[in-house]
Amino acid sequence: MKLTGTKTGGTPLSIAVMDHSYVMCEEENTKGVIVDVHCRYLSPCWPNPLYSTFYTKLLDVYGVGPVFVWEGKRIVGFLPVSVSNCGIPELPLCVHYNGGLGYGAEQHIDLLMVQKAKAIPFEKLSPKEIKIGCMTVHPGLRGKGLAVSMIEHLAHWARDRGWERVRARAMLDGEPEAFYPTSSWWKELGFRPVGGIRPFGPSRNPIDRSKATDLELDLRS
Repeated sequence: MKLTGTKTGGTPLSIAVMDHSYVMCEEENTKGVIVDVHCRYLSPCWPNPLYSTFYTKLLDVYGVGPVFVWEGKRIVGFLPVSVSNCGIPELPLCVHYNGGLGYGAEQHIDLLMVQKAKAIPFEKLSPKEIKIGCMTVHPGLRGKGLAVSMIEHLAHWARDRGWERVRARAMLDGEPEAFYPTSSWWKELGFRPVGGIRPFGPSRNPIDRSKATDLELDLRS
């Protein structure tokens, strides 16, 4: 989908859910893709077989993958996804994770675990829920509504394919370690808090100890 009226350097931007034509964390070099979002600079860990295997399984079984904003062959917006309770170990939404307990992992997950996992067929999923988070946009393109566009694109895409809801986790407004977008931003998009207040993550660091809430967007309404 083209993003009407949005260009950078004269090149129109487009938005799409990842498909088999390009698998993130595996094919950047062979496909000539440039991933140009802020979080890409956290570590030089790509290619990352753990994540490319994970995303390939999600594509094979559910046809779902991350949402990208493209400028030609350059990725300037990124919204990662996972599928709740689907039989495939749920990796942290940070694509720099490569095993162990880092980057928000609540349990150790490694490549072999993902390779051996048997996914539950879509019709047997309960709930039919996509999890999102950790979205990022190129610093020079922020403030243009690209984050909202990625979420809205995924919501329309998922609703058309029978998914029931999208879930996100966000810190509460005013938390000392909070990073945008916080919970009020999600509420403006129609997400509603579920399950009360909880820590943002599993570790004892200040970010993970921040107060957060899970929020859901009901796709059936």
